[in-house]
Amino acid sequence: MLNLIPSGPPGIPASRLRERLEEEGFGVTKRTVERDLNLLSAAVPLACNDRSAPFGWYFPKEVDFGLAEPDLADALSLHMTEDFLRQSLPPAFLANLETKFRRARDRLKANPKAPQSRWRSKVRNILPTLHTLPPKLDPEVLREVQNALLNERCIEADYQPIDRTETIRLLIHPLGLIQRGHVTYLIGTAFDYDDIRQYALHRMARAEPTASKRRLPKGFTLDRYLASGAMGFGHPKPIQLEATIVPALASHLTETPLGKDQALDPVGDNFRLRVTIDDTWQLQWWILSQGPQITIESPTELRHRIASSLREAAANYAD
Repeated sequence: MLNLIPSGPPGIPASRLRERLEEEGFGVTKRTVERDLNLLSAAVPLACNDRSAPFGWYFPKEVDFGLAEPDLADALSLHMTEDFLRQSLPPAFLANLETKFRRARDRLKANPKAPQSRWRSKVRNILPTLHTLPPKLDPEVLREVQNALLNERCIEADYQPIDRTETIRLLIHPLGLIQRGHVTYLIGTAFDYDDIRQYALHRMARAEPTASKRRLPKGFTLDRYLASGAMGFGHPKPIQLEATIVPALASHLTETPLGKDQALDPVGDNFRLRVTIDDTWQLQWWILSQGPQITIESPTELRHRIASSLREAAANYAD
C-alpha cells in the first residue's frame, strides 16, 4: 500500500487506495485502509491533506523513504525501456539501472494470481532497423571516461583507429559523450590539436585519468557541434535534395519528414520529394537502403555518386 502513495500533496484518498489495491488482487475495505494508514503514520513520515474531503495521503517531497517501486503502468514502461536499452546499448551502460529494472519486474509479478502477472505475454519491443549486437565496451573504460568528462580532466587512452591494427596512445581532452545507435562516442581533441574528433569507446583498450584540466576549444558547445551535422560523418553541407519516390515511401516520409521544409508533390503515379538536408554518409546510406523506391534527381553530384554505388553493387551479382 505504501508503494501506491505519491510524493507531495494533494495525495491519494483512502477510497482510491482501496480501489488500487483491489485492482492488484488485494480485497480490503476502505475502513481497513484508513485504520492501517493511521497506524503507519505513527511509524513512517506519512502526511495527510485534511483541508478538504476526501483527505489525501502522501509522502512529503523532501522525504526519501526508499519506497521507489513504480506503480503497474510505470513498471510496464520501465520493462519496455529495459528491453529497448538491452537491444541498443552496451551492457556496461546498464549496470547502474539493474536495481530499477529488477524492481519493475518484481512489481509486475508481485501477485501471481492477478492478471498483471501475465505481463510477459502482452508486450514486445521491435527495433525499426536491422538488429545488430552492441559492441563490447569495457566497463572500466566507460567509468573513467564518464568521470573525466564530468570533472573536466584529460585522460590518457590506448585507442585503436578503425583503419589500424595496433593501438596508439593519446592524451584526450573530453568534450562530450554521444550515443549513436549501438556505439558510444567520446567527442574531444587530442594533445594540443584543435580539430574535434570522435572516439568510439569500444575501440578504447585503456583509459586513465590525469591531473591535467581539459582544454575547451573557443566557441565549442555540444549542441553547436551536433547542429553542424558532424555525427552524420563526412564533411556535411546542406543541399537541396530532389528525388522521385514511390507512394509507400512518400507515406512514410509524410509521418517522419526528412526536414522542416520537406515538400511532396504528386508526379504521375509517384511523388517528387524536395527537402533541404545535410549531404552526409548517413544520407547516402539511407538512399541506398531504399533501393528502387527512390531516384535522385539532384544535386547531380549526389545522383552520380548513388548511381556509381548501385552499379558497383549490381556488378557483384553479374553472374
